[in-house]
Amino acid sequence: MPQVIPHDLLELLRSECSYFVKDTDARMAAQNIEIEGLTHRGKRYFIRNRYRDSKNLWRFLYSSLMHEITTTFLGEDVFLFLDQWVVKGPHQGMEFPWHQDSGYLNYFDPANVHDAYITCWCALDDVSLENGTISLLPHDIANTKNRFLSHIRIPKTNDLVAYAGEEPGIAIEAPAGTIVVISSTTLHSSAENSTGDWRRAYLAQYSPT
Repeated sequence: MPQVIPHDLLELLRSECSYFVKDTDARMAAQNIEIEGLTHRGKRYFIRNRYRDSKNLWRFLYSSLMHEITTTFLGEDVFLFLDQWVVKGPHQGMEFPWHQDSGYLNYFDPANVHDAYITCWCALDDVSLENGTISLLPHDIANTKNRFLSHIRIPKTNDLVAYAGEEPGIAIEAPAGTIVVISSTTLHSSAENSTGDWRRAYLAQYSPT
């Protein structure tokens, strides 16, 4: 959905993103660490579940826009599941291999049982192949509709991988303010950021249960 995020909410998300990246940098520097989970300081950030630490994020997460989007896909009962910043640094922003969002749940908690949920991937900048946009592998190609795949962990980066085939997927090149809605079983990946600017995205995930 190209450019559906209103300007005031887009600026709010950018401001909050800047705050939480700086907060993460300061905390990791104080601990003298370069890697924390999927976050590699200065290169790639995964900063999750911070909406409770913000006085403003509720304005986006519970906005009329997100209500309309989520109820269209999930029905009238919708629950916020997780929010997460995914940010790639200029020139050195790392790639992220093919995975399902549900794959991370199943890898770290194999006994859990959950319904597929949706991820609203919100572009805070214009996104392209050059700055590391996401690519999607459709269900009819990957046979992933309501199907959870096994994931393998890469020790060097802590990434999980579910697919290593030759399908290139569909790259999303879109302007800032665009929202891409995918199922938690959709395989997706992202390339490196080779540009001189930050590539910022905000993920809002919602569940029907």
